[in-house]
Amino acid sequence: MIFDISVLLYFFLGLAFGSFANVLILRLHSGEKGIFTGRSHCTSCNHELSFWDLVPFFSWVFLKGKCRYCKKPISIQYPIVELLMGIMFVIALIASQNLWLYQLWLMLIFFFFLIIFVYDLKYMEIPDEVSLPAIIILFGFTYFSFTPSWSDALIGVSIPIIFFGIQYLVSKGKWIGEGDFRLGALMGIILGWKLTIVALFVSYILGSIVAIVVLVQKKKGLSSKLPFGPFLILGTLITLFYGENLLSWYLRCLGF
Repeated sequence: MIFDISVLLYFFLGLAFGSFANVLILRLHSGEKGIFTGRSHCTSCNHELSFWDLVPFFSWVFLKGKCRYCKKPISIQYPIVELLMGIMFVIALIASQNLWLYQLWLMLIFFFFLIIFVYDLKYMEIPDEVSLPAIIILFGFTYFSFTPSWSDALIGVSIPIIFFGIQYLVSKGKWIGEGDFRLGALMGIILGWKLTIVALFVSYILGSIVAIVVLVQKKKGLSSKLPFGPFLILGTLITLFYGENLLSWYLRCLGF
């Protein structure tokens, strides 16, 4: 019974942080001031929103995806991000096994990653305002035993930086964006050097599969770009939970 209540509490907490993530995504891109203090408003009619318009996820459902005042559609991004964050916070609760620092670490990873994922998917850019604080905050967790040590994390940071740097030089900046370097550093801090290699491998497989599907469907030409940040994030999250198993399987395949 207590666990059921905790799941609900963390789910609703995740919805709230998902709502905040949507505000960050919108205002970081638009340059609107008052991320923490500015009042929310409809992006179509600019009408200031009331409390009942801002209940995460549920307001969108009850309003049938339309602004109460101008009746213009509200982006599906808002409920999806809020719902995903709610689910992620519940995953953090379950995976942490009551270790609250580990739980906090997972929640921070999910929060930063979801913002970067959506932002890069929408705007083909990884905001420094999110990635740099994430690097600093999560590096601070290397003090604890459930994360890579600070030395392991620093080696982990160097691997994607060098790997992306080679691609950046060879392609003259066409294959890799500057934001991917910072996301690569974040991967290294979270995973350490061994699992960072696994995460890069998984990320490139995912990216290749999606790129092939997109090209086959002729939705994008060969010169079109796909944001790589979402694939790095998915690769990191998969590796975070299943990396050791993937690494062991791969080494067994090689006969080690």
